[in-house]
Amino acid sequence: RDKRKDLPEALEAYRQLYALRPEDKSTRDALCEIALSLESFEDAVPLLRERAEQTDKERDKLALVRQLIAVLDDKLGDPVRAY
Repeated sequence: RDKRKDLPEALEAYRQLYALRPEDKSTRDALCEIALSLESFEDAVPLLRERAEQTDKERDKLALVRQLIAVLDDKLGDPVRAY
């Protein structure tokens, strides 16, 4: 079975779950990864931003901010929001 076909359904399921439990970081992180996999970049931006703001590890924060900038600048063509 092609897992790629299941991703849109998973995205919707995780959106619903995250709406019910926004404090659940593992749900947020899974939603973010699925959104990125589907190239649903507008969905991923606020999740990446939240992940970066909430992590305590500087190395993880830096990686997430870099990923956020890449999505905003490269994928969405929005350098203003990226910087």
